[in-house]
Amino acid sequence: MTLEDSVANISESELTLHPAPPGVRYLASIKGVGHPSSNSVEEPLTDRLAGSRLHQALVSTSQRMEMVSLRPWDGSREQLLNLVASAVRCSDAILEQDEPASPTEPTLLGWTARFEITVTDPRLTPGLLRSLLAWAGLINALEDRHAAYGRFAVVTLEESEPPTC
Repeated sequence: MTLEDSVANISESELTLHPAPPGVRYLASIKGVGHPSSNSVEEPLTDRLAGSRLHQALVSTSQRMEMVSLRPWDGSREQLLNLVASAVRCSDAILEQDEPASPTEPTLLGWTARFEITVTDPRLTPGLLRSLLAWAGLINALEDRHAAYGRFAVVTLEESEPPTC
């Protein structure tokens, strides 16, 4: 049997590539503490954090954490690692520095980051995703250009509305 014969025996439905499912989108907000420097006291620091850094924090967490900490996941570490690496995408985060309550009183200021997470595999449930994100804030952090953007806590993780066309 030749290659042409093999291809001729494949049905049309097997040759058609169907688009991947659009995935479920979540809006996430995280909160951390730090003192990144700003050029001006009057101008609060606003910066972006690459979505690839957020994604890497989730992948690293999948690799490093104790699996018993991730309920209801009942698969192996390797399965979770592969799933997070391939089925999760994070948008760039917009970082905003907290405003001081008083310019004369030193306070420990924090930051807030808002971004979108798209998940294309239903095994990554909202509870599991929230747990991964929370553990990422505890054990991996978000070290980037500003070392102060480190440890964080999850403020919100909620499903976003699909876009209307």
